[in-house]
Amino acid sequence: MAAAGIGDSARLRGNATQLISTLRLAIDASCGVPARAWGQLAAQLNDFPLPREGYDHPAV
Repeated sequence: MAAAGIGDSARLRGNATQLISTLRLAIDASCGVPARAWGQLAAQLNDFPLPREGYDHPAV
């Protein structure tokens, strides 16, 4: 009887671990897509020309 309980516990733990792994992969994928897009945008902004000198605005 105790062996059946241990077996059930092991099976439930395995199912929970599989569910958590699947959810974690989905979360990582959903974060990776925007991060890639942001990285591509940032790479394009590195080529954006900047002024040679700072601008000293009198109101600041």
